[in-house]
This record gives sequence, C-alpha cells and structure tokens, in this order.
Amino acid sequence: VVGCGLGELSQTEEAHLLHLIRDCGIPAVIDADALNLAAKHGAADLFQAHHVLTPHPGEFKRLAPELASDSREVAAGKFVSSHPSVLLLKGARTLIAQRDLPLWINSTGNPGMATGGQGDLLAGVIGALLAGKLPPREAAALGAWLCGRAAEIAIHGNQQSEQSLTPGDVAQHLGRASLDWQRSTR
Repeated sequence: VVGCGLGELSQTEEAHLLHLIRDCGIPAVIDADALNLAAKHGAADLFQAHHVLTPHPGEFKRLAPELASDSREVAAGKFVSSHPSVLLLKGARTLIAQRDLPLWINSTGNPGMATGGQGDLLAGVIGALLAGKLPPREAAALGAWLCGRAAEIAIHGNQQSEQSLTPGDVAQHLGRASLDWQRSTR
C-alpha cells in the first residue's frame, strides 16, 4: 500500500517514489498522497495492471481532470480504457473498473464511511488481499464489499451511528463481514 499519510516529500523522494511505483512488479494499492503525486507530475501513465488505484472523487479529479464533466461510470470507463490498472473509485456505490471488463458497483456501505481514515482502512484491506494472492480486480471488489459490510454491521447492530462511525468501528466488524461473504448471508 503506497500513499497513505506520505505528506510532503522532497523532489528526490518524489522521483524515487514515482520510479518505485513504475518499476516495481509487486501488486500494490496506490492511494491518497501517491495518487496526488502522480497527478502533480502528470504521471498517470506509470500505473500498471498490478496496481489498484483507490481515489476519492477529489483525487480522481486531480488525476484525470479531463474527465471531470463525465458521470462517474463514464469517467471510470474512459480512464481504464487508457490505463491498465484497476480503478476503485470511492463514493456512494464505489465503482471497480478495469479495461475490457464489466464495471462492478459495490452494493455495501453507508454514508458514515465518508470520514477520515476509512480510505486508509480500505487500502489496507485491499493490500492484505493482494498479499494473499488475490488478483487486483477481485481484491479491490472484495475489499470494498468487506469494508462496506463491516460498516453496515456496526450501524445496524445499534453500536454506532453514521455520524459517529470510525475506521476502528469498521475494522472491528471485518471478521463478521468476512463470515457473511463466505456464507453468502447478506
């Protein structure tokens, strides 16, 4: 997982990170500050098929400003038509897109997930799934589903409200969400 909490980097550090993203063949989640760095340098072409990009709408607008006037679905399709990476576009009904494959729309989650740190948790879950050898598209889709389901469990179990939901609350329910996935009980 690359990008969570990076903050400001020197020019040398920026160059090294962009080189690492471009040349390292290990599956990776590219998130937050790494996406902003690529946007800053106009380097969206460095992303490869083994990368999962996880922008929120603001990061996506910086990464692909030419697509800002398109609907999310159209923009995601256009982006992946010219980039081999998997795109997980966060938002109400997260989108998972990859070139020449159908667009997937995540069915889980709630507005409480629009709080700081939820994206970092999602990136970490996807990173763990990639480390477990799940292909990038499937890791992105399952990670989004699991985090969304865990958020639903936290709220519907009367333990949290949408206004109070934290990444820690979601993380506490990932095990139950995983069981729901395995049992197909949602």
